Amino acid sequence: MTPWTRSAYRSTGVYAITCRTTGKRYIGSAQRSFGDRWSRHLLNLERGSHPNSHLQNAWTKYGCEDFDFTILDILSGKDAVQREQDYFDVEIELRKNGNDKGNLFNCSLIARGERRLCSQETAMRIREYKRIHPESVRRGDQSGARLHPERMASGDDNGSRLHPESRPRGDNHWTRKMPERMQSGNSHWTRRLPEKVPRGETSGPRLYPERRPRGDAHHARRTPEVMSRGDEHYLRLHPEKIRRGVDAGNAKINDVIAQEILYRHAAGESGASIERSMGLKNKYAYSVIRRKSWAHVPVVEAPPTYSPPESNLRIGENAAHVKVSEALVRDILQRHARGESGAFIKKALKLDEMGLSDKYVYDVIKRKIWKSVVI
Repeated sequence: MTPWTRSAYRSTGVYAITCRTTGKRYIGSAQRSFGDRWSRHLLNLERGSHPNSHLQNAWTKYGCEDFDFTILDILSGKDAVQREQDYFDVEIELRKNGNDKGNLFNCSLIARGERRLCSQETAMRIREYKRIHPESVRRGDQSGARLHPERMASGDDNGSRLHPESRPRGDNHWTRKMPERMQSGNSHWTRRLPEKVPRGETSGPRLYPERRPRGDAHHARRTPEVMSRGDEHYLRLHPEKIRRGVDAGNAKINDVIAQEILYRHAAGESGASIERSMGLKNKYAYSVIRRKSWAHVPVVEAPPTYSPPESNLRIGENAAHVKVSEALVRDILQRHARGESGAFIKKALKLDEMGLSDKYVYDVIKRKIWKSVVI
């Protein structure tokens, strides 16, 4: 067993996902890297859509803290597949000797004999056959989802709707609990193995242009009845599910401010003047005036009464990852109005001890952040 290190994280070979409570394991081989394979397992398990139902049920029952990802052997691609099959052969022998349950989560695949992997040449021949004989691949109305729609769990019958507790969110998500296992930056496999990323002439649309249906061959042309338009569109059928105004996650203003922008523009004031007086970014008032955003807000004839933004807008101290208080920001602005420089203010208020950079103080002074604070 190899310890979990950075070099092993980028290696290939055979791995195991072990449940501490039951002692069962899931054996697999990593062709790109262990980190990439583990990330894919975590993504499917957290979504509740892992192809191995035994592993998924154990994950849902015991939680992610009960599972360990261990590296069994560091080998090359072909050797890893053969070594993985050796582990499966041992499991087959255990089952033949009367151990019906076995020690692997993927033992059901072994019992049916479906875990035997084909060679790369065989896989290439299969792909070439499907390309030459596209009628052998069931698509469109011949797909399983079209032939048996009753088997598709959708809407309120979906697993995430029936069992919302199985979908961890927020601090319970695995990306929050195990941030060190997230591939990002130079540790991502696309950075470490750029030669395996198809680009340019080696990309799929260039190699197989016949797979990209265009014109009359596009599914929107062939099956227009499937495309929901007009009154049949989802947003027309369920308008209550559209997040508008302050209910949207990226809202910068509220309904009253949007009405004030429309009223001042109707009175003859330009959008640039409104943006400067309100401290809005460039073209924000323009999008409101042209009804590209906040289109549900009506134009009022009388000037609206301004009220402070609601707490769900997450402005000022209500914003996420806030570093300072409004009183400190007001003190910084008042000092700068008296003629003190940003460097002097930072030294006088000992902002270094709070972990604030020069750019943060500069953004406060230039009103790029904390625009809601009035001196």
